[in-house]
Amino acid sequence: MRLYKLGAHTKTDIKVHLVWIPKYRKGVLTDQVAIRARDVLRQIVLEHEIDIITGCQL
Repeated sequence: MRLYKLGAHTKTDIKVHLVWIPKYRKGVLTDQVAIRARDVLRQIVLEHEIDIITGCQL
């Protein structure tokens, strides 16, 4: 069963695929920067009631 968000005149089912690849695939998200980026993304997800289906492990 699909979960739709309902509005006054709308029904939505939005999916987003986010890929973070820096130029030349240089490893910029390492150590504390990676942990902080992950925590900020999780906080934003919780505030906007978004579900993360899968994600990479650090």
